[in-house]
Amino acid sequence: MNLHKNLDITEVNNVPELANLNIKVTQNNKGIEISGTVPSNLHKILLTEIANKVGKGIKVDTQGIKVVSVSDTFYYEVKKGESLTLIAYRFYGNGHMWEIIHEANKDRI
Repeated sequence: MNLHKNLDITEVNNVPELANLNIKVTQNNKGIEISGTVPSNLHKILLTEIANKVGKGIKVDTQGIKVVSVSDTFYYEVKKGESLTLIAYRFYGNGHMWEIIHEANKDRI
């Protein structure tokens, strides 16, 4: 991953599903640009969320990200006592990503 000196999105490396992606992150006078390939729309959303969090108001352009998988569906059966925060931490290394899981499953929750 190519990172600009002024832009620290190393949080991506803390999320196992994002750490080894073929992506490039650059910062210019227009904002943050992310390009490369990811296996699902969920990966693209996670990258965008992390860049928005780190960029703190800087425009994030993800048009250069290409989804290369035909399926971005992942099934997980929630077990008694689990929360979305716990599931987000388990799968993405960050409990704050629960909102993404919630958004993707509104019709099932």
